[in-house]
Amino acid sequence: MASASLHLPLVAWHQYTNRAKVTSLAYHAPFVYAGQSDGLIWVYTLNETTFKPKFLFTGHKHPVTALCVLEIKAQTPASVDTEGILVSADASGEIAKWNIHDGRCQAVNSFSVFSVPTALKVFPELSSQYIFCYGQSNDICILNASTLDVVRVWGGHPNWAICTSYFDPLEKRLRLITATVEGQLDRWDVETTNMTVYKDKQSVQHDSIAQVDGIDERVIDLLYDTELTLFILLTNRKILAFQLIDTGSSPAYSPHFTLYIDKETQQHQQQGTSRPRDDWAGAKITQTRRLYAWTTRGDVYDYVILPSKGVPVGSVVSNDGQIYDSAKLLNAYLLSDELDGWSMTLPCHLSDDCIALLTMLNRDDTSLFSLDRLHLDNSDPMPTPRAKAIPLASIWPVTANSQPCKQSGLIITTTIPVSSNHLAIGYENGTIVVVPLSVAILFLNEMPKHIDQRQDTRVFERAHDGKVTSLLVPDHHHAADPKYLLSGGRDGCVKIWNLINGKFVASFAVHASPVKMFVEPAEQKDVKIRSCVVSIAHDNSIALISVESMTCLYILPGYSYPLMWIQWRAAEDLVLFGYSNDCVFVWELQAGHLDRVLDGKTARHIMQDDRYPINHLNSVPGRKQSASQTIQTRGITSMDNDMYTSTLVAQVFHINVRRLCHELRLPGASDVYTNARQAYQQQQQHQQQQHQMVPSMSASSADTSVTAQLLSSPLPPSSSLFMPSVSLSSPSSQQYMPDKSDPLDIRLDDDLDTAHAIKNDHALKKRELASAIMSILLSLGVESQFESHCKQQWIMDADAANRAPVAFGIRGPQNYLSLVVPTTDHWQSWATSSTVTAMRLLAIAFLMDAVDADGTTMGRLAGYFATLPDRVGPSWEAPSLSYLCRYWQDEKARKLFSLSVTQLDKVHLHALVSYWRAYLPVCSAKNDADVQAMMTRATIVLALIGCDNPLLLDDSARKETALSLTLLLSDTDVVDVGVPQGASSGHGGAGGGHSQVGSGENGHGVITGDMGMQLTKLTSSMQLLSEGCQTWEAYINTSTVLRTIFAYASSPVATFSSSSAPSATAAQTAGGGGPSTSSTTAGSGNITTAGGDAHQTGAGGGHAGPAAANSHGGNGHASHQHALMTPLLAAMPANYRQTVRQYARQAIFTFARNNHMPLVIGTLIYDIIHTKSIDKRLGYLGIISSFTRKNPMLLHGHVHQVIEAVVKTLDPNVPHMRELVVQSATSILHDLVKIYPVVDFSSSSQKLAVGTPEGATIVYDLQTATRSAVFEGHTAAVSAVKFSPDTKFVATGSLCDRSVRVWYTSVSLLGMFTSTFQSQSNRHGGISSQKSHKVFSFALPDTNVYGPDAVGFEWSSNRSVKLRVKEVVMSFNV
Repeated sequence: MASASLHLPLVAWHQYTNRAKVTSLAYHAPFVYAGQSDGLIWVYTLNETTFKPKFLFTGHKHPVTALCVLEIKAQTPASVDTEGILVSADASGEIAKWNIHDGRCQAVNSFSVFSVPTALKVFPELSSQYIFCYGQSNDICILNASTLDVVRVWGGHPNWAICTSYFDPLEKRLRLITATVEGQLDRWDVETTNMTVYKDKQSVQHDSIAQVDGIDERVIDLLYDTELTLFILLTNRKILAFQLIDTGSSPAYSPHFTLYIDKETQQHQQQGTSRPRDDWAGAKITQTRRLYAWTTRGDVYDYVILPSKGVPVGSVVSNDGQIYDSAKLLNAYLLSDELDGWSMTLPCHLSDDCIALLTMLNRDDTSLFSLDRLHLDNSDPMPTPRAKAIPLASIWPVTANSQPCKQSGLIITTTIPVSSNHLAIGYENGTIVVVPLSVAILFLNEMPKHIDQRQDTRVFERAHDGKVTSLLVPDHHHAADPKYLLSGGRDGCVKIWNLINGKFVASFAVHASPVKMFVEPAEQKDVKIRSCVVSIAHDNSIALISVESMTCLYILPGYSYPLMWIQWRAAEDLVLFGYSNDCVFVWELQAGHLDRVLDGKTARHIMQDDRYPINHLNSVPGRKQSASQTIQTRGITSMDNDMYTSTLVAQVFHINVRRLCHELRLPGASDVYTNARQAYQQQQQHQQQQHQMVPSMSASSADTSVTAQLLSSPLPPSSSLFMPSVSLSSPSSQQYMPDKSDPLDIRLDDDLDTAHAIKNDHALKKRELASAIMSILLSLGVESQFESHCKQQWIMDADAANRAPVAFGIRGPQNYLSLVVPTTDHWQSWATSSTVTAMRLLAIAFLMDAVDADGTTMGRLAGYFATLPDRVGPSWEAPSLSYLCRYWQDEKARKLFSLSVTQLDKVHLHALVSYWRAYLPVCSAKNDADVQAMMTRATIVLALIGCDNPLLLDDSARKETALSLTLLLSDTDVVDVGVPQGASSGHGGAGGGHSQVGSGENGHGVITGDMGMQLTKLTSSMQLLSEGCQTWEAYINTSTVLRTIFAYASSPVATFSSSSAPSATAAQTAGGGGPSTSSTTAGSGNITTAGGDAHQTGAGGGHAGPAAANSHGGNGHASHQHALMTPLLAAMPANYRQTVRQYARQAIFTFARNNHMPLVIGTLIYDIIHTKSIDKRLGYLGIISSFTRKNPMLLHGHVHQVIEAVVKTLDPNVPHMRELVVQSATSILHDLVKIYPVVDFSSSSQKLAVGTPEGATIVYDLQTATRSAVFEGHTAAVSAVKFSPDTKFVATGSLCDRSVRVWYTSVSLLGMFTSTFQSQSNRHGGISSQKSHKVFSFALPDTNVYGPDAVGFEWSSNRSVKLRVKEVVMSFNV
């Protein structure tokens, strides 16, 4: 949706700190995925020459226990191969799906598995659409690979089980086999259509060698090789290779070879290598019959599987090698004894003759890895030392940049947003600084160089004795101005600071261990705990501190189990603390002592009681950040080897670009910035020498520049540097409220008791923030003219693009986030992800458009975009079309989309079109939610190409796209909606009957798809069909499409319950008669006389309640609104229905502008006149009303047709129709008389006159809804008409034939007699015509250039009329 906010995550990397244990590994060329105990997933690029980090995936809150890679068809237009999708699972059972090539998190399911998953597997030979998830449970969950929803829970296992698929050569079909942890094997049949699993009644007969010692041995994995038809059963003590054979009665276990871990250890001891006891950890079979097995300590054993030799004819079996496969050890790769400990190993197949052995070693002090790239050969077995293990920090691309921070002790330990424009940072040395976000983004690692000379910073030097472990800004009563900052440290103290004047307020030594977190009570109403903060330490001791009174109210001792939740029962004078061992401590607030301890069922029941406010502590809380703020912050931390503290890895700034642009467009913003620039230039000559970086940071109250170091580059003197004031009338600007002024943007006095009265303007800070963002987004050295313009508009930091620690992120669902690893080469930031490229270019376009007054942003950006790929080189990642199409309604995104498409050569363009065509609704039969989204996206992508560059699509592609758009317009996935009986089930297909709104039994329907997706389908199809109507009209029935859009445009917004809205009978709906009566008085809507002018009384508009002129009654109009509303709209919320109606009406206007106005108005008028449904007629009249009020010029030339249709709806001969439509009809006629000079109304005679383009003037009698006269005399289009005050005459004028004619409004008997001979051939329906009473000619030059609003009549008396043509006034005496 275009209204969706554009969020730009900027990542300011602090330092590489990774001490978490690696808990899972996966490989899919060329990437290695390492899941960790802290929930992070690192993505590394691995090839024959390189091993380096690329992404960091964040979002999991528990250890990552399983990883799996799916292969799908590549979505990139330059590739026809497959690409990978990473699926991750954590210890809580949460499953996430990531796009490997792009880094995006695509889906998250928090409730997939109810146990700890240890493995995720996909069996492509069975079906690539399903994921098998198993672990510490007797059940195996089968997940949909697209949506991650649980399709089947596969139970019936006696213990924890693992599985694999295999091909049964006897049954000639694919089957499943499971193995429990104790080694029991079972076969299963599966139906791939619905993944129903049936257990084979014949159990597998076990050989004695397959027995697993349940005490010391357990099954780890079960593999099957299709080429070898061999199973590999892996336990921690041995590797068993076997086959299943048919013995006639039941399948039997046939062992081939067994590899014992003890035997391998003994063999190395015999060769002089002493090894401690080890366990098998994993195994893998490659295509070259190689078996790689690795141990828990990182040793890797390379075997070759030798096939059975066979038994010669006429001989007997002499050895096992004749009938069984065997394994020969080729080499053993051993880690050094100095690296003894737990590790994870993974063989990575780099090429046909090269394999890499990667081992991640978990150490308390640092994380190491050992990497061996091996060329496959069959040399004699011998123990080979593994490569030396080195720290992962050694491959971090910007390690050197963080060394100054380490040497000075300025390592960041915690951060928290303080206000809309400031960030609080806690350091390892105990110092706390509060800095503007613009400074934090650019200079996170160089803070001391840039804060001493700023007036809007706060520095609390050596606030704690040791590391700062927690920060909080209390948000009591949602106060707008943050006043106090709470800090907790390793010293166990809690301190309070005044943010406004930078002063220390209070200190509380309440804990014996470091402070873990602060929590604001969920209950803030009771006076006993109002304005309080809960401090929790690592020993689970608790302190309740009142910020209002600056006192510590209670101190509760620690407990051996972590605190999980706090429940507030202030009315009962109780507070309950729940711990991880299901114990609940009940404390009395008044007395301050422990009342009782609860456990078991009682404790669980208390926790589930939702009558009381509760704080859940499963995540570290921070300051509440509104989703509507311009910028939100999030710290990515890693646990230190010190168990009490964590270290900041990266600070993420989520920037709402649309909102920031709105702030930049506010009136007066440029003037404030102009004044600040002038003040800065005046102070440049007095600026002091910049301070050098020092270990301890101190505050400075020097009166210096308001823009400080950000304004380091000289400013050009041109006035075009600044943004002009922009009106707030644009639709995009009205959806945001500006951020409140930040109280920290003030100047500090030398006397810190008071703050200086002068405040920096809010607009200045937003411009400064936008300048910092543009400095990061824009790479200089690409296109000189565009960059010169940017430097005039923004205060660019020339070194920002080369400042490696600043990178980009990609937002995913449920706060999942992908972070791009920084690089020292800023050009490589354009070669990481197509989504990042698209997001980055779109943000540049949005920000530039916010300050460009001439509207030439996209013209300038086009040259920059055209040159950028050549500057980056072959590694350039083109913008993601899938991402850009999300903003298909925004002209800047559309322009970038079009530029991206036109940059493709013929080969890549063909691949792009072919890829997306496969997902078009007319070409795909799949119906799951993920594929539905792909269908919608494919239709939008190709429709955008068809609208902007139709020649890039061949005829068949245009046809399929056009039909797919009609399917999106009419296909609503309706099954059962619960619409009141008698409601319409739909509006018919839009593409000549290709698809219709479906309905279930009894005429009811329901929406099975996601409402957001349905809304996108409707809005996108309507807009793209209207914009590209000249492209699609050859393949679709345009009239049917228009009628479908008419149905959406005329749908009511409000819904009514069936009890309050009686349904209309079939006769009423079909014929418009016999409505049920109501005691409600309907408002009148007739046109009354006011000096010859028309004005409306009562409510107007096409959707107001029906009303008879000066009468009472009604008919239960709510039922008519239900009958008009489709089941899809009835199921939508009111705001969605309003959006659909707005887009439908906008689509109608777009059709009209694209030279389809005759078809639009003709179809609309025909339906108004011929429809039998009063509801539809009212809805269509509402569309006419929207034309007159919003786009009156589109109706110019068709006004006479509209009036003809409206007048016919007032026919008194049709029962009850006049009473129902009179309000809407009079509203439309009122607008037409007011807007168009060719229409006039006489209230005294209830007659309406309208001029036609053919030169005739038609007079209608509204009392009878008939034509009373037709005046023909003009030889060209009539330009204006006007009744005389006594309604005896009507004056008509034509600028084209330069004449004014005056007519009698009433036809005489002689006139009627003389016109009877012409009535049969009269082109106006047999109505009599007469000669004009007076004819006047006039001469004016260039009358064709005058618009309809430039001409008009005015009767000065009953016998004198004036014609006004712009400034010229001509008088005529009748």
